[in-house]
Amino acid sequence: MSLITCGPGEELYSKFGHSALRIRDVSQGFDVIYNYGLFDFNAPNFYLNFVKGKLRYFLGKHDTESFIASFVREDRWVREQVLDIDEKAALELLQRLEENYRPENRYYLYDFFYANCATKIRDLLLEVSEGSLTYPYGQAYSNKSYRDLIAENLPVNDWGGWGIDLALGSLIDTPTSNFQAQFLPEYTADQLSTAQWNGRSAVRKDHYLSDKTQTDLAPLSFNPWGPLTGGMVLMLLVWLTRTNKKYRLMTHGFLNLISGVIGVVLVLLWTATDHQTTAWNAHLFWAQPWLILAPWLISSKNNSHRISRLLVLSGIGVCLVMWVLNIQSFHWMMLPIWGAIIMSHMFTFKTKP
Repeated sequence: MSLITCGPGEELYSKFGHSALRIRDVSQGFDVIYNYGLFDFNAPNFYLNFVKGKLRYFLGKHDTESFIASFVREDRWVREQVLDIDEKAALELLQRLEENYRPENRYYLYDFFYANCATKIRDLLLEVSEGSLTYPYGQAYSNKSYRDLIAENLPVNDWGGWGIDLALGSLIDTPTSNFQAQFLPEYTADQLSTAQWNGRSAVRKDHYLSDKTQTDLAPLSFNPWGPLTGGMVLMLLVWLTRTNKKYRLMTHGFLNLISGVIGVVLVLLWTATDHQTTAWNAHLFWAQPWLILAPWLISSKNNSHRISRLLVLSGIGVCLVMWVLNIQSFHWMMLPIWGAIIMSHMFTFKTKP
């Protein structure tokens, strides 16, 4: 019985690594990987269910050799931790896996933080151990929030990381325990290395099936076409159109429109999906949904442009205060985007749209 942990890949969905269970019986010629990380792209309403938080993952079985080889081809490291557990628990674990693999049982509702390939294995091991498996340091704080843990696996200047950070609300900014941090496969493996089974180490052997040759520098890598570039382009656009009233107002309306669209999406993620972690998102202080109509509502016949300026600039100010007070953290690449919005409002200060 082994926990298999695989390193991060190049694609966004693989940036956080992977966990699986290996069950091996040499005498029976049995060597199988049980994998809770499978999903079907061709399932009906796949993308709609993904957005709504109703995506179903399922348990699959693989030949160990071909499973490991698929990660080696992607230049991803593979770590194996052979469990030192009693025979009763080992048999119970195999029976539970086979029961879960039955067609009527293999599907489950995926949740990135609470029900994924790593947490399903962690919870299953705890269940079959009947109290024998303990994590001495599990309740200790990791000194990191869920948002911090996600950021460790994503480049700083990356649209995917920026989008994920934008969509998630303040609920993920609370400190996590070492146990909670196990939603990430590498943290599951690290915590298992210190875990105990009936007072002794729960791991009998810890080694790499594929060398850990990759250097984990994902957050330090730089994408020249990432959100930093996007924010700088917006700031440049605002600056270049500042002296022409027509173009200045077009740029201002464009920024309002984009902010409004983002706001509408965030409201829908909060109210129209099952995602728990998209609630209470402070980005709504600046990305106000009504701004989607701003280019048409703001006119020279009323003071709505002044109200718009007050609401948006105050909203950005609230976000900055919340950031300083650690109520909600924001992606660093928001700074040039906010800078462009602030510049646009300042340049239109004496302009009646």
